[in-house]
Amino acid sequence: MRDMRSPEGGFYSAEDADSIRPEDPEEEGEGAFYLWLKKEIIEELGEDAEIFCFHYGVEEEGNAPFDPQNEFTGRNILYVVHSLDETANQARCSVPEARQRLARARQRLFAIRGRRPRPLRDDKILVSWNGLMISAFAHAFQVFRDPSYYDAATKAAHFLLDRLRETGTGKLLRRYREGRLAFRHTLKTTHSSSRD
Repeated sequence: MRDMRSPEGGFYSAEDADSIRPEDPEEEGEGAFYLWLKKEIIEELGEDAEIFCFHYGVEEEGNAPFDPQNEFTGRNILYVVHSLDETANQARCSVPEARQRLARARQRLFAIRGRRPRPLRDDKILVSWNGLMISAFAHAFQVFRDPSYYDAATKAAHFLLDRLRETGTGKLLRRYREGRLAFRHTLKTTHSSSRD
């Protein structure tokens, strides 16, 4: 919702896997925008580094167990390895304190990552993929009751209906980019139905 949604509400199609490595502007690497060296985390987070590394599985040699292209060697992909209770126990602090320290650390690293060169984004808005996003957000709203999911689904649906519907026929076009529409949907059927 933060990075892949257009201001009008539709969802962009993709983001490049490769981007410039923060530690070497002459080199690109897969996932470079999202990866972290342990020493970076320690330098940036100070006293919160240990609790952060434990919670998110940060290792000195990197935490990608299978890396056939050696893209992630020495780098870490942040994911939750230990529960909040386990993390608080390890850090010998209360759960609310652990939660606060982790939030502070995430905000700090998010700000640092925001200064890195972003991967290129493919800003085409495809009807079919947006249909999947609408369905996923609508289901997420049903499960979690988070109004932001409902908002994301309805804004995307309204965007498709308002911007990608062909005048006259009412049919949806396939693609939108920078105000330009393209490609009619053509449905191929193997049989006819009286409901068609």
